[in-house]
Amino acid sequence: MLVFKHPKYYQEMRKRAKEFQKQQAASDKQQATRTQLETNCSSDKNPNPQASSGKLQAPSRKHQAPSRKRQAP
Repeated sequence: MLVFKHPKYYQEMRKRAKEFQKQQAASDKQQATRTQLETNCSSDKNPNPQASSGKLQAPSRKHQAPSRKRQAP
């Protein structure tokens, strides 16, 4: 059954649809930009993150607890 609706109803529907499309386009653009930035950042990362700096490390004074594992003969 078809229900009559006032012409203003359809104008409001078109207005809301346009606003929704604008929001979706902006959201898609932000997501694409974010993905592109993440991709660029991951390719810029150093493949060896723990590269030595050339500085000598001070010897540790902590004693290591003895291991309970059996050693191979």
